Amino acid sequence: MAVLREIRSFKHHRGAAFSSWLFRIAYNKVVDYHRTRRQRDDLSIHDLPDIPDVSILPADDLDRRLLFKELYQMIQELPERQQEVVTMRFFAGMKNKEIAKALGISERSVASSLCRGLKTLHAKFSKGKQ
Repeated sequence: MAVLREIRSFKHHRGAAFSSWLFRIAYNKVVDYHRTRRQRDDLSIHDLPDIPDVSILPADDLDRRLLFKELYQMIQELPERQQEVVTMRFFAGMKNKEIAKALGISERSVASSLCRGLKTLHAKFSKGKQ
């Protein structure tokens, strides 16, 4: 509904893609939803997305889901901007240029946030596996 209400405000300028504009509206709605919640609920193992992979044995599926839950929780601990950039890059499959347009920041800021976020995740993940 928000897209329909705002469709007249979309202006194709400086190469801004409609998909970036659309993603930004959706992203803002998700952020608003989470900000209005008083507490974060724990993520249930059963709520994790099913990522089919025929090369993984059924016995390894639980380990993969637990690993995904751990990664999800680590991402939630990142500063907000790093969460945004990491999520958009790896879960939405967006390129740095698209992320920059969607968030209204420079590509350099995207690259910097992505680099810092990945370094933090790598450090936390490595520490947790020792």
